[in-house]
Amino acid sequence: MAVDRSRIEANSAEILDAYNKKEWDRLLAHFAEDAVMYLPLPDGMKEVKGVQALREMYGNTWSNPEVKSSSVQLQGFSWCIDELACIWKQVDVLTAGGVKESQGLSLVESDGDGKVTSWRDFFGS
Repeated sequence: MAVDRSRIEANSAEILDAYNKKEWDRLLAHFAEDAVMYLPLPDGMKEVKGVQALREMYGNTWSNPEVKSSSVQLQGFSWCIDELACIWKQVDVLTAGGVKESQGLSLVESDGDGKVTSWRDFFGS
């Protein structure tokens, strides 16, 4: 089955827009029910499995008192065979003052319906 790259890029842009607006249902409408998100943490890679677990994770993200607001800015796409690399920058405005910026890359896999089945984040500096 051929990959519809423009559809996947549009879905990824929509996901980041929904994230920035904290519209979790809109964001998760682009994920397969059994989707897995991989997040790099200091103590290893964390796997968040399923739409309900992702919904809870996003809801809890905003309970961090150190972060006043956060946004992700889409910077572009790159393709390697049929896997999308979504390049972005996250900007966190800290409650105590100041801004923390980080660059990131996410590898995105999707099914034949264009639903995300796997989203793997990689963070830079």
